[in-house]
Amino acid sequence: MATWIIKTLFDILLPDGTKISKGTGVNIVGNHINPMFTNAGREAVKEAFKRQYGVDIPSHKINSGNMK
Repeated sequence: MATWIIKTLFDILLPDGTKISKGTGVNIVGNHINPMFTNAGREAVKEAFKRQYGVDIPSHKINSGNMK
């Protein structure tokens, strides 16, 4: 089991106008080698943002170019 802190590399503007600032992070715990490289990992990141900040980030925004 691994613990990851995934942070945004850039500001992300959501369709509803909400801005996620650069450096915003979420904690991911699970059996992910690297959450950015698996569908399950990206879903975990999406759910973590929803749970921790109440925002729904579009799936295409959750990638290794936007987050690390």
